[in-house]
Amino acid sequence: MQRLGYAALGLIFVLLGLYLTLPTTLPPLLDAWLQRAMPGWEIKGIKVNHPDLQHWYLDYLVLENGETRLTLNEVGITYAPPTLAQGYVEDVHVGSLQVESLSDTSDSTTTLVPPIAPRDWLSQLPTNHLRIDTLDVTNDKARLQGKLNLDAGIGGTFEGDINLSSMEAPLHLGLTLIDGDNAEVQLTDPQQIGNNANLALHWQPGDSGQQLIIDTTLKLHWVMPELNPEPMDGQLNAQLTLTPNNLAIVFASPSSLEWPFDTSSLGLELPPRTYLNAQISPNTEIQWQPGQPYPRLNGDINVQAQLPNQQDTQFIASIDEVSEKGLGGTLLASFPQWQLGSTWLQGVRAAIPWQLKSTPDGYLLSLEDSGQLSMDKLSSGAITSQASKLSWSEPLQLQWGPGQSLSMVPATLTLANQGIHLGQIGVAEHHWPLRLRQLRWQPDTPLSLNLTLPDQSVPLTLKGGTTLSTTLSADYLSVNDQQSYHLNLATAQSTASAAGTINGSSHQGKLRADLELNELKPLLGRAELHQLNGQLSWVGDYSFAPDLALNGRGQIKSSGEWSGYPAWQGLTANYTYKGNVDAGTLGFNARLPAYDLLATSNVYAQGSLSLQPERYHVVIEQLSADLLHGSARLNPMEFDWPGSITGELNLNQLSLQAMLATHPSSPVQGSGRVTGLLPFRYTPGTGLAIKAGNLSSTGDGGQLSYQGELGFEKLQQTYPQLGSVSTLLKDFRYDSMDASVDYQPDGSLVLGTHLSGRNPDFEDGRLVNFNINIEENLLQLLRSLQMTGKLDTVLGDRIRESLGESPPPSASQ
Repeated sequence: MQRLGYAALGLIFVLLGLYLTLPTTLPPLLDAWLQRAMPGWEIKGIKVNHPDLQHWYLDYLVLENGETRLTLNEVGITYAPPTLAQGYVEDVHVGSLQVESLSDTSDSTTTLVPPIAPRDWLSQLPTNHLRIDTLDVTNDKARLQGKLNLDAGIGGTFEGDINLSSMEAPLHLGLTLIDGDNAEVQLTDPQQIGNNANLALHWQPGDSGQQLIIDTTLKLHWVMPELNPEPMDGQLNAQLTLTPNNLAIVFASPSSLEWPFDTSSLGLELPPRTYLNAQISPNTEIQWQPGQPYPRLNGDINVQAQLPNQQDTQFIASIDEVSEKGLGGTLLASFPQWQLGSTWLQGVRAAIPWQLKSTPDGYLLSLEDSGQLSMDKLSSGAITSQASKLSWSEPLQLQWGPGQSLSMVPATLTLANQGIHLGQIGVAEHHWPLRLRQLRWQPDTPLSLNLTLPDQSVPLTLKGGTTLSTTLSADYLSVNDQQSYHLNLATAQSTASAAGTINGSSHQGKLRADLELNELKPLLGRAELHQLNGQLSWVGDYSFAPDLALNGRGQIKSSGEWSGYPAWQGLTANYTYKGNVDAGTLGFNARLPAYDLLATSNVYAQGSLSLQPERYHVVIEQLSADLLHGSARLNPMEFDWPGSITGELNLNQLSLQAMLATHPSSPVQGSGRVTGLLPFRYTPGTGLAIKAGNLSSTGDGGQLSYQGELGFEKLQQTYPQLGSVSTLLKDFRYDSMDASVDYQPDGSLVLGTHLSGRNPDFEDGRLVNFNINIEENLLQLLRSLQMTGKLDTVLGDRIRESLGESPPPSASQ
């Protein structure tokens, strides 16, 4: 009995010793067990408090495996001896669990976790209940914080926040695990009320150690105000198949997302709301294998822009490749009509294969060289462009860098165009090489673009089919929503340049031109213009609002020849113009030193021409010339054309000798000066009329000498006084000469002439008054000057008519 007592007392001392030494003996035992149960993990720190018969307490426990560190604080374990003997405990309560990544995950490749279903690992938990008050999982890309509760064989919950490195504020994450086969995950944004993503998962039965099949449904309603104030809505249905060596995602219908997008800020004249619709084709599969940084895609993902009330307009970006090379697909677009300000585009189509891959500086987007952009027609004001196609011989590369900035590597493009027309000027089919020197875009910053056209030999087709060889170059720059351009055009004898800026709806520029008139002659389309030489210059401003408006000045220096008229030399005209193509004011003043018609010289004209939609308003401030050794001047006048024209032509000191000399073969010679006033009216469709015009001699009179035959010599036997008339007209020295002028639109001219004078050899120089009326049908007033060339015929005819109808005139008449 005594021995039994000593044995029991010894056992008590042994148990007491084990209890007292447990804080030091338990860690080695746990470490040995950990090496067998979880290879690669080891205990880096532990502090154990004295347990009792139902509880173990750890102040902290630190575990590491080289990549991850687990730090557990305030761990309480509740157990019952029977359950402990079976390998699990009743309850585990962890005050905090911190999971830290010990390596940089940015360069790590994908590794797959073992395909174990929740029902399996829940059944293998070494506790009936697990509660973690504070769970903190951190790596360089994200941080997860929250509270976890698990019940073996039943399920569990997680409530907490997830903070991604790319986001400013955390998102709230809630997870509910039901019976080990179903789970519901909800993600919400506390900063944006209404944002939520709900994910439902169902694990199918099977050998979860080899293959795990999960049916998933994701429903999304999310607003990203930094990109678009409208929410994104949609649903994705997919089946996930997970094996130790592969992750496969097969999408089912419906799988689509819709995102209304505000396009009013893009300045592309699109409807204010555009719907972006992402569709994933049924049976599209994504596969992800260990060691691969990117998955592989077998199928199609299409993003389509739907424009309200424009069903024929299509914009589709398809993704048909996901691999280690990155993303790949095709961009398809079709716009039957597209308006950009005052520019209309018709039949715009695009088919552009693209590749997107990750680089150390961001992402690189390549538009493959097999892509092309085409357009049926372009109309902008007076410019019309026929079918065009834009292509490139090498991939166009755009770098998407930090801060979402987008820049393009300099590239060369080719624009194949079937013809361009600017008014009466055309360019036949031509291939235009374009150099894209810069393209850059940053968020909240307008697109920056620099495009140049190197010197090109371009044949211009002028009105009438004349071809003019030109050299053309251009440069275009867009920075901070302000666009500028330079355009240079040169021929063998002419140059022109335009430099403009476009800022919002404002389009302004300066145009300078020095043109050779002979090169412009075909544009006039006047076959009767035999010759035209000289220069035309212009310097001024222009603008589009939306029509072309001009404001500037220029000069014309010319010489040339019209059919049936003498050539002119040295014509100089200065002009100004302000207005657009349909309405404006042209001011002018012109000088012509001399003109070989009617001894004309010192021609000067000054006035203005106002263009109106249906007529012109003409103001003649001055029109004068030295004419027939005298002068002619048109009184100031203004009129609308088409419309009647009323004016007065002043003739001053015209030389009668010069007038008669215009017809050297005339038998009439004379001297003296003539002054007069010719009131006129021109009516379209009727013609020119002169009423009550008058001409009169000035000074001391003059002389008329008729050296020909009047044609009535045979009548002298009957009318002896006709000999006196012939003698009188051989040297008639008049003191005064007056004539009334009337001209009708049908060409009838009536000259009522009164002469008063004498012939020294006739009746001792007695004074004689001589009246004669001359009527003739003329087409122009200027032909009245040619009457002197017909004087021999006219005088004879009129005298014979008078003699046949009345007694012979007296000598005093």
